[in-house]
Amino acid sequence: METVVIEACQGCGACLLTCPTHAIRPVGGKLHALGHLCNGCGECVEVCPVDAIRLVHPIEAESYRILRSTVDTARLQPLSRNVAERIIHTTADPAWRDDLVLDERALSQGAQALAEGAPLIVDVNMVAAGITRYPTICHIDNTPEPGLTRAATGFRRAARQYPTGAVWVVGNAPTALYELLRLSQTNAVTPALVIGLPVGFVGAAESKQALRETTLPQLSNVSARGGAAVAAAAVNALLYGDPLKEDR
Repeated sequence: METVVIEACQGCGACLLTCPTHAIRPVGGKLHALGHLCNGCGECVEVCPVDAIRLVHPIEAESYRILRSTVDTARLQPLSRNVAERIIHTTADPAWRDDLVLDERALSQGAQALAEGAPLIVDVNMVAAGITRYPTICHIDNTPEPGLTRAATGFRRAARQYPTGAVWVVGNAPTALYELLRLSQTNAVTPALVIGLPVGFVGAAESKQALRETTLPQLSNVSARGGAAVAAAAVNALLYGDPLKEDR
């Protein structure tokens, strides 16, 4: 049976009134779904006005339990753990735990920005395709400006629209990350969070190293690995939280 996970609750009480089995209860000042009472009907998901509730499929839950029996993530701080685990879950590659460069304060700032409706800007459509719960902005389809790739041009144009407080996600193009760094150096853009996970043999590791040499709030990894699925997983971790939250 599917498990209900509640995140970013605004306390309206709609789910409390709707739940046919009274499985949703206030615990410690927050709402929790009690697994032994929940029948997985999904009524709470339908009535939540802020999409704070989602159903976790049993396969996903079991996958996370196996992950935690294989990879020790317990010592990571909460958001860092969520990000690391969702990336490992997405790739089935435990090596990501030691490749990621995690900053709990930066992740908290990004998660808060998303909770408040900040623009979410991505470098390529494949990143956007992996994020289904939050609207994304991608200008990859525009004609490139002279001397720039399409992804870098897209970021330059997005910066004109959203200079402050956006979450920027790079899951493919190192050139987009380099352009974002250039824009930040000229004070043309002030991100809430930069998720820098481009992939490739040319410039990927170097662009992420350049990101780490700045003071921007950020998530990156050391190696040349990365990609759209990984970048989307990082965003989803900030949106979804821990799928086994009720197990803890």
